[in-house]
Amino acid sequence: MKQFRNSARIVAAPRYTSRGCDGFQHRSIFIVNAKSDFEMLSDLRGGVCAVNGFDSNTGMNLLRATIAPLAESKSFFGSVVVTGSHVASVQAVANGRADLAAIDCVTFAHLECFEPKLTARVRQIGQSVLAAAPPFITAWKTDDATLAVLRRALNEVASDPELGFIRSALLIGGFEFVSESDYELALQIERDAAAAGYAELR
Repeated sequence: MKQFRNSARIVAAPRYTSRGCDGFQHRSIFIVNAKSDFEMLSDLRGGVCAVNGFDSNTGMNLLRATIAPLAESKSFFGSVVVTGSHVASVQAVANGRADLAAIDCVTFAHLECFEPKLTARVRQIGQSVLAAAPPFITAWKTDDATLAVLRRALNEVASDPELGFIRSALLIGGFEFVSESDYELALQIERDAAAAGYAELR
């Protein structure tokens, strides 16, 4: 909705099957070290927050919106560190380099499957509101006919029984043919945080 707006066309959004998803929407889960004493987000005041990037909806935007009422227009965290990826954020919390991170629920579900020793070292302390999952996109110049072909191909992927094991591994239950309007919520969440005096995660 920012970097790629007016430079890419939305093809579809996955319908993920992991916990925390609803249709083409997913959410962030907020994690702390499994051995920590934190019980609620308000306990993290003055702590270290890890984000994968300041342009991340699930890693930053949804967390900022949740922290905004607690911050009361002031700095909430002692510091915010950028890790570069959701996996690195989980590692930072698990290793004690950060106290809190927001991880999209789909990524966390994959990590629970493939990195169970890592996810066992953190625990969930809360979750964000729902927001549209990142879509598959194509070039802005893609014409309607080509876009229709791409969407038919995704429908075939979603229904082909021979691809069932791949869909299951990717936690994809199907696809929704969404539009930019379905992603306006992410920008509204940002505006609401700014209106609450918390335009920056800090």
